[in-house]
Amino acid sequence: PESDRKNIIKTIKTGVEFSKGKDIGIVLKINLGKNTSELKKIIIDSIKQNVCEEDLKKITFLFGNFSIQEIKNMYTSKKISCMLSGTRAEGWGLPLIEAASCGLPIIATNYSSYKEFLEEDFLKINYDLVEFKHDLRFVDLDKSPKWAEFDRIDMMEKLNLFFSDIKYYKDTAISRQKIIKQN
Repeated sequence: PESDRKNIIKTIKTGVEFSKGKDIGIVLKINLGKNTSELKKIIIDSIKQNVCEEDLKKITFLFGNFSIQEIKNMYTSKKISCMLSGTRAEGWGLPLIEAASCGLPIIATNYSSYKEFLEEDFLKINYDLVEFKHDLRFVDLDKSPKWAEFDRIDMMEKLNLFFSDIKYYKDTAISRQKIIKQN
């Protein structure tokens, strides 16, 4: 978890905590290179170490490479309300632009390049810049590289905002979708 650029474990733990007592589930789409059963087991075991068995029932895992149509179907499914990303750093944020181009509302760390194409049309999660000492492939190679660590409480507050006015955020996402498609 401490070297996971996408910050999957913390995002799942926060999402599961938010969903307690609510009819909300989590869909986790994972693409692991060759998608071997060994890699799938490693991911699921890591999540099981961080989420109790009861909460694990709220998570649906989707593994493998999807076709463009399958990706579109996932992002436009009536069962999917929003994209939640607690990423620490992104190059461009392909899943975020895919979601935006499908009109899916986005809740994400207010840090990284996807802010260029999402502009103000996403719920921004506050973060702290923290020193990064693990995998230097994803940061500038200076003496103290940093990445964004999202604020767990703020993520839950943004989820509350979203679910208190889904129509507003869906309308905002549809407006952003039009801009993404035009550009």
